[in-house]
Amino acid sequence: TTAADIYQEGLKMRSVNARILELLAYEPETGVFRWRIKPCRTILAGSIAGGRKNGRTGYVRIQVEGKFLYAHRLAEIAR
Repeated sequence: TTAADIYQEGLKMRSVNARILELLAYEPETGVFRWRIKPCRTILAGSIAGGRKNGRTGYVRIQVEGKFLYAHRLAEIAR
């Protein structure tokens, strides 16, 4: 891995983080993420994003553009 590769990966992560912040609004008082936009036909803008993974672990996952992301990790980005 070269310095250029690490730099490119950093740029890619910044653009992903920016995209997530465009799509989701974070409420730090409650820890809830809400959709800023209507992501599909069945989910409205302003509704709570994500759900628990099979109800087992207690971790909340949010599907963003086909990828599942954990809400506690997204909270670090949104702060």
